[in-house]
Amino acid sequence: MADNEGPETNDLEYDSEGIPKFPDHITDVRDDLSELENYQPRLVTQTQQARSDMVGMYGWSADSENHDVTAHYYWVKSNTQRSVFYTFGVGNLGPERHFEDHEPIIVFENPDGTVDKVVCSGGHHLSLVIDGEYGHLIEDRVPDRRTHVVLRQVRPHNHFMEAESTEDGGYVQGYAEFASWLDVRDRWYRNDHFEKTSDVAVMDPFSFYPPLPTVAPTGGGKEPGTRGRRGICGYGHWRSATSETHCDTRRFDLCQHKHTLQAGETS
Repeated sequence: MADNEGPETNDLEYDSEGIPKFPDHITDVRDDLSELENYQPRLVTQTQQARSDMVGMYGWSADSENHDVTAHYYWVKSNTQRSVFYTFGVGNLGPERHFEDHEPIIVFENPDGTVDKVVCSGGHHLSLVIDGEYGHLIEDRVPDRRTHVVLRQVRPHNHFMEAESTEDGGYVQGYAEFASWLDVRDRWYRNDHFEKTSDVAVMDPFSFYPPLPTVAPTGGGKEPGTRGRRGICGYGHWRSATSETHCDTRRFDLCQHKHTLQAGETS
């Protein structure tokens, strides 16, 4: 992950407690649980331990003056992110171990009610982009619409990957809470749950829309593709597999240079 020490530079306004406000282009911020359930992701959780660790899924919805899609933004909270050593039965110590883990999922709804794109945490806050037409989504709560993306939770770090086509997953309501993120937002900020997460990524889901086009890598690194692809940030920086001077595209945290990765920015 990029080094997130130091203040974030962005155009957001903050209240007296230092909690960021929604950007001006965001409209109709709401937390209608019925609407959120219509686009709720379904999760494949592999173990009872994973289900016991999960606290809940918290969502909100909004529109934007700059886009013709609606964003349904969900955060999946778990009691802990376990160390990779835990998986191999040699304890739960490691730099990635921490309590109160939060992983994001954004579902972009088209005006006709179909899903355009899904963007979620694909590993240490790197974004995973799933196409609404060709990705693994199922129909359930909205007639004639595949509105529920099926994601497999990857333990021990709790991020997501697209589930296999044979897996339908399930809703968290069977073992965890489903509630409004707007009701917990201020408390999560006061408790520093977003200390290493970009405020823009938290408050502006449209900073991830539309996903950046696939670009050719410059200076090495993974070949870009649909899953876990890498590319350029808004300032034209490329993070290769070995470079510490460039940054990943569409991260939910800050890049090495503390840039928030917003759509439409150029170097």
